[in-house]
Amino acid sequence: MAYRGVGQDDQLEVDCPSVLFVCFGKLSGSKEDGGDIYDRKTLAALRRHGLNVEAVEVERQRHVGLPMWATPVPPAVRARIASAHHKGRQIICSHEALFSAVKNIPTSVLIVHNYFPAFSFPGQRLLEGYYRTGARRHFSEYFCGAGSVVFLSARDYRHAVEDFPGIASKAQILPPPPFAAPLLERRLDLVHVSGSEDWLPKRLSRLSASERAAIHDHGLVICDFGSEINPAFGLINDRFVVGFKLKLMQMIYSRDVIASLSDVSEDLHSVADNYPFFQQVGSISEALDYFGIITRGYSAKEIELRFESTHSNWKTFSWDHMALRLARLLRQMI
Repeated sequence: MAYRGVGQDDQLEVDCPSVLFVCFGKLSGSKEDGGDIYDRKTLAALRRHGLNVEAVEVERQRHVGLPMWATPVPPAVRARIASAHHKGRQIICSHEALFSAVKNIPTSVLIVHNYFPAFSFPGQRLLEGYYRTGARRHFSEYFCGAGSVVFLSARDYRHAVEDFPGIASKAQILPPPPFAAPLLERRLDLVHVSGSEDWLPKRLSRLSASERAAIHDHGLVICDFGSEINPAFGLINDRFVVGFKLKLMQMIYSRDVIASLSDVSEDLHSVADNYPFFQQVGSISEALDYFGIITRGYSAKEIELRFESTHSNWKTFSWDHMALRLARLLRQMI
């Protein structure tokens, strides 16, 4: 697996910057979503490599205004961030819904989880309008003052640079790394279905009882990823497209045979060019047909051989390497 960690030549220098990391706080009792996982692992990796990082966690709240998905940030939190900046701390703001936390405060890095002007959900025009309305003006306001803009998705990066060509020189893509679990024997009777359902687009995309029954009737067992992973089939049941999909990165790492109900091909191929087993499908029935074609056409060993012949140039990185890249961005602004 082409999975890069941090080597001796990549270690962070002694003059690591002091950082304030603005992110959402996790609600007590709630399941972690992709954004929560990203922030938790990014913070841990930055601290492992010597950065003095303080997290400012902001409570998720409903917003009256445009864009409607933005979270109102209490004045006391903004004052705390401004004070930290005046004392020389660098600011990372993770998640576009929190950008108002750094309004009029010079920010070293903005991390865009979802570029909502490019939100797409076929058949859900009202939902598309909800996420898109006011989004471009919101991003325009905060892109201008940021030192760097980090996108987690190649698709989001492309759309944002098309909308705002002026950010091209300070924007880059850092896909979220997967969990580097040991890979066990490939199985052709499992299908990985992963992710939380707290977000409305995800709830609208969840598998119905009849879809789950159809998967079972095809001899497949639905499971999530664990501390050890059997490469198997991977099903992305999201019907919408925006931002990154942590599950896609995990399926790439796990060498799953992937069927997706949304068009994630741009992000897939930006990380794993020539990925041997991927198909976008229009329904769960089509996904099962695809899995059946693979099962009938290849043995588990033959599937493994196809992956072995293509994976050496994949651009997959560890959380430590991503922390290194962020630290380099911060040092450029000292």
